[in-house]
Amino acid sequence: MKYKILILLGIVLVAATLSWFYFLKPKKELAHLIPNTSLFAFYANDFEATFTKLSEFNWYQQLDASTQLGEISSAFERFASLQKSGVLQSKITELPVVISWHTTSSSTIEPLFLIQSNGFSWKPSSIASIIKMFTDVQQVTVSTQVFNDDEITIFKAGDITLNTFINNQVLAVSTNAVLIEDVIRAANQTESRLIDKVNDLKYGSDALLIFNTKRTNELGRVFFDQSQFVAPESFPDAFLVDVTFMADDIVLKGRGGSQASADVKRGAIVAENLLPIGAYSMVWKPVAFNETYKTATGHLSGNYHSFKIDAYAGSSSKVHVFEAKAPAGLKEQLDAIAESYKPAGDSTIYQENYLNEQIGYVNKSGFLAELTNQSISEDAKVYYTVFQGNALFSANVDVLKSVLAQFDDETTWGKSVIRRGMLEELVQESEFTYLEDFEYTQEPILENLRPKWKTFFNDTPALLNMLDMLNLQLDETNNQFLLSGNLSFRSFEQSRVPAESIAMEGSLPPIAANAFANSSLSTKPFVAKNHNTGLNEVIFQDKEGSLYLVDKDGSILWKKQLPQINGEIRQVDYYNNKKLQYLMFSDSLVHIIDRNGDDLDGFPKLNNLPMAIEGFNVVDYDNSKRYRYLTYNRRGQVFLYNKEADLLDGWNPKVFGGALTRSPFHVRVLGKDAFVAVEKNRSIYLLNRRGETFDGFPVNTNSVFAGDVSFNQGPNFEGSTITVVSDEGQLLTVNLAGKKVQDLQLVKPTAASRFELVEDKLKRDFVIARTDESKLVVLDNKGNEKFEVPGFISEDFELNYYNYRNGRDVYVLFDAETEQCWLYNGKGELLCSAIPASHPVAVLYFQNSNEYEVFVNFANQMSIYKVSR
Repeated sequence: MKYKILILLGIVLVAATLSWFYFLKPKKELAHLIPNTSLFAFYANDFEATFTKLSEFNWYQQLDASTQLGEISSAFERFASLQKSGVLQSKITELPVVISWHTTSSSTIEPLFLIQSNGFSWKPSSIASIIKMFTDVQQVTVSTQVFNDDEITIFKAGDITLNTFINNQVLAVSTNAVLIEDVIRAANQTESRLIDKVNDLKYGSDALLIFNTKRTNELGRVFFDQSQFVAPESFPDAFLVDVTFMADDIVLKGRGGSQASADVKRGAIVAENLLPIGAYSMVWKPVAFNETYKTATGHLSGNYHSFKIDAYAGSSSKVHVFEAKAPAGLKEQLDAIAESYKPAGDSTIYQENYLNEQIGYVNKSGFLAELTNQSISEDAKVYYTVFQGNALFSANVDVLKSVLAQFDDETTWGKSVIRRGMLEELVQESEFTYLEDFEYTQEPILENLRPKWKTFFNDTPALLNMLDMLNLQLDETNNQFLLSGNLSFRSFEQSRVPAESIAMEGSLPPIAANAFANSSLSTKPFVAKNHNTGLNEVIFQDKEGSLYLVDKDGSILWKKQLPQINGEIRQVDYYNNKKLQYLMFSDSLVHIIDRNGDDLDGFPKLNNLPMAIEGFNVVDYDNSKRYRYLTYNRRGQVFLYNKEADLLDGWNPKVFGGALTRSPFHVRVLGKDAFVAVEKNRSIYLLNRRGETFDGFPVNTNSVFAGDVSFNQGPNFEGSTITVVSDEGQLLTVNLAGKKVQDLQLVKPTAASRFELVEDKLKRDFVIARTDESKLVVLDNKGNEKFEVPGFISEDFELNYYNYRNGRDVYVLFDAETEQCWLYNGKGELLCSAIPASHPVAVLYFQNSNEYEVFVNFANQMSIYKVSR
């Protein structure tokens, strides 16, 4: 609880940086005494110098061109012009300024401006003249009212009302009279001031951020639906943070008086090799433990680390990591704790092997909070594993597995040169470290904002998209809290050209690479990974049977003659040595080929199928590389092979009542394996490893299902769901106990309207495609309209959806009849002109360049297009 304040300070830094640009209107102010009602404030000794420096930076210029910051630039230039012409003799723009923000309603904050003169006195007549010059309003009325024996002067110019108070050389200005009253209290009462000493406003940087720690929860409630940001009693009333503006980032150096304890505990930066690339809201700190669990906690060092990663459809789960001193002893004690809390009536505790590691389960709500004397907020029951010298806990077992899998794939911060370098630049032991990756945290932020602020940031996406990384560290020394941090920016998203303009231009996006086959291509491009370099490659086949492997530059690495393949090409680690091979099916054979184009021993192998497959999935029950290959054909026959491509009993074949919508797939919930299969007509099936149906299945309907099948992993069978949609618009969700949890009829604008479910290629979400005679409409996962594609008439189309998060989602519409594809963003805006394509395409997003790579097969050519956001 103690350090939530620091996290909010990070949010405040972001909000303050952005709101500096948002709230500052063509009215100027500067201040000396700051009321204790202030949430946070910026102080600049020379506003013109600060503004001029900011104007040199690319991120600032881009904001100026794309947001309301342009109004501020215009206002500043107006003042500068008046000063240069001599109309305005005082150099107001060079005066010291404080901009302080205060709550005026549950979801509104307003600025208060405090401006200190330099050798001249503020006079109402002069202020009225400035207002006239600046607003071009000829009539300015001036009135006064008294508050606590001090005079408030009110200026009205048209629809503008300014309340002012002059205290010696300080002019206070606000559109809200209550804020001026707060200034008067601060001027006369020490206890009403946020900071008491004038020297506290001295700084050695571009500006000073003054953050009121006593009003953090109030600030949080302005922006978020729920706020639990409460500062501990030991914190100072205010943090004073030097802010230095740089070309690519903002540097922070802060301090504040404290009642620091003599025995300051510090936590180390640990477990970087377990930190997934997609993690966000990362924390490192020391923790103390409950003596009740001392037999287990005696094996822990006290170093703690947590982070969040995505689960499904925008949800997230937290992972808690504790550094272990004696991993073997800790594992034994955690198993004993799990045994003591096992559900009544269960003879054994839950245990599951994954990647040769054992995962356990503590069936006690709030176990981690109790273990750490409430210093960790986690109310749920948790899964755990002891791995790489650390104990990992999460309420979501699949998130825990994801951490293990990404360690195995070496896609972690510790294995990334750039990200590991970021961690190495931090102080390695501190009382608290917070790191935020805005590439992955934007959606959670937006999801929790109040409606007003959600709308604001959705309407101005550049404000969040420009943010890259935030780090904050806190320590205590010499009765002071010391704070350091950095907020970095990424390149700014350029405004989107209207779809009509793109369509009229007709120019293709630039081609990064291409390769030519001997004849027309017969498959779509399959993007594969080079296990030696980690770079992407492309594999595809032409109509003469030649199979090609092409690198990212378009060079053909090899080609190999094969029968025509059916379905997908997938990569497997057949020998479990982190070297990848290519698995595919032809009419009569199973092929596994290594990256040099050579067949593996024992392959190709007869597949013993009665007809060609429609598709297949690779099953790896526990990520042990003991693969199974699950295929299906157009008659609804499903075959399951072992790793060596031998057919398994019970699946030779498993016959359904009719054709299936898509390839059956494997899921694992609470250690139980299951296969999901959906017939086009009527039924949803859940099968065990022997091909037998689970209780409650099949779920029979009178519907004709269309499109993909979406699976949402939950904590158990009752909480895990299968979602399908019928061609008539019945959105149906059933859990793995066979119970319907949603049966919703979507709106049909016409009798001819047809629906199909489109699953996100990254398995994070789904959308629904609805065709209404001559147009295509894309609906979200609740059936709400996202956008429409007018004038769309082809019946032979395919829509693919890539949820790259944070407004980077892309929709690819492929029309086989016209051999074209179009890319749309989440607002339905075209990203480029139509691209010629003979097959569905593949899309990757690259954050550093802010571009998509679109892999396209057309005629005899494979091309990689670069498409900007």
